[in-house]
Amino acid sequence: MTCTISILKQLHERLLSTKIATAGDLYGLVDSAGNLTVLNATFQPSLLPHDCCHLLPAPVTLLGTYVRQGRDEDPNPEDKLLMTVGREDISVQLRENSSSPWEDANLSIISQEQFENSIIACRVSLQLDIPRETDSLDVFLSRISTTRFQLKDSELVLRAADGDSSGVVSYGVGLSSAGQCFGDVLGGQPVKFGYRPVESVVFDALMDSEEVNGGRLQGECVSYAFRSQSASEVGTMLLSSLQRQLKLAQYWFVDRKVKGTLETLTALPYKVGHLLSLQYPEEMSDDDLQDYRLNVNKVFLLPPCPFVSRKNAYEFADLKSSYHLYNTHVGLKPTSVKGLTGIVQGIYSYHHYMQDKFNDNKWGCAYRSLQTIVSWFRHQGFSNKPVPSHEEIQKCLVDLGDKPSKFIGSTDWIGSTEVGFVLESYLGVTSKVISVSSGDELSEKGRELVQHFNTQGTPVMIGGGVLAHTILGVSFDPSSGDIEYLILDPHYTGSEDLTVIQKQGWCGWKGPKFWNAKAYYNLCLPQRPKVV
Repeated sequence: MTCTISILKQLHERLLSTKIATAGDLYGLVDSAGNLTVLNATFQPSLLPHDCCHLLPAPVTLLGTYVRQGRDEDPNPEDKLLMTVGREDISVQLRENSSSPWEDANLSIISQEQFENSIIACRVSLQLDIPRETDSLDVFLSRISTTRFQLKDSELVLRAADGDSSGVVSYGVGLSSAGQCFGDVLGGQPVKFGYRPVESVVFDALMDSEEVNGGRLQGECVSYAFRSQSASEVGTMLLSSLQRQLKLAQYWFVDRKVKGTLETLTALPYKVGHLLSLQYPEEMSDDDLQDYRLNVNKVFLLPPCPFVSRKNAYEFADLKSSYHLYNTHVGLKPTSVKGLTGIVQGIYSYHHYMQDKFNDNKWGCAYRSLQTIVSWFRHQGFSNKPVPSHEEIQKCLVDLGDKPSKFIGSTDWIGSTEVGFVLESYLGVTSKVISVSSGDELSEKGRELVQHFNTQGTPVMIGGGVLAHTILGVSFDPSSGDIEYLILDPHYTGSEDLTVIQKQGWCGWKGPKFWNAKAYYNLCLPQRPKVV
């Protein structure tokens, strides 16, 4: 077989590290040439009261199974893809059909950015009234097959292709034929937004109006289109994503007897690497939904963190009120130190001098480091509170009694102690503090810092008698004592240019001489809350 098989890096890591999952299903995409991109895997899908595929963007589909090496589970007789998960690697086999022999195949690992550069996220805006009765809902599901989808601010209108239709209703500007690549219609190369380069387009669903007495579904449904696939195929994929959302709504309205409104949630958990589409009843609180979210995590081989909470909704670039770069360390050359390494886990945004049209040059470095830390807790879904401004940080410290009222509006510095106070008051986050009497002594904390990043995964603020910085990672060799720190520098005053930031060292690996040998330092290590 000549097709290629790729696996998303996050899934590769989860399969190798999740020892409890002995066997399960594999889901992914198949392009027009038959090449497979494996995006997700499940374990014990019966934990969810509905088909887990409803949470995956169309046309993500079942590709095969995985089994842990040494287990006796047999693959599904209909499977054409089989992955065997060993202790340190994963092997893959393919077959033409159920009666063909298995053949060894090569497996390549792709990053999230590589995957996102090949696809476009297609979002369909939803404001639908849906029947709550099974029979009426089945009729409603059959009626939507004629739905048309109009690209926002465009004349391009698509629908599901059939034997008599190409799937393109109206070409509009930019489309020369129904067979033209969808990516070319939208303008060629993908657009990147920092570390999160999810390019998306929005469609409106055009349906035959009919009054329905039932529940309401609002938000959006999300699907993936390959940049290289023809525009005529996209309508079918958009319809499939809509059908998945309606079948998920059927669970809530029919099985759970939910009244009122269902709200969709699009999430991009950092340990998943691709979008997930969920629904939550407006009438149910986050506490009411905790068991359901925990089961979603278990099924997709995720630890008990708030990956799919309402607070962790993904914000597409066109919805952002302000722009900050994400995860500026991604793409850097690796550390030169061979040994133990710990890196920040998840997503953070880079906050630095002069951002948000605010001049804090020469005094606001610790404030900016604190903002970066708060952004981490927001992006991981531990809080939906906005990143605080300098004045809000100052007011928090005054309200706590740590500073006098005249501190508000000043240009006074803060340090790691104040950062810890604000994190606890503003987010309810506790912090561990490490103090050293000199920059040279900081090298002795290498193992402790590695442990922090591998267990807590949060950015670390470091300050003291000199300027404040954010530590994003550490690499430490216990045998030689060699150490390097992954530093995010809040003193940068330029524009949001990732190339400049990385090439000029505003984010990069630094040796022990980066620290002042005569200055004391305090490190604030925020602790991850134990919530789902």
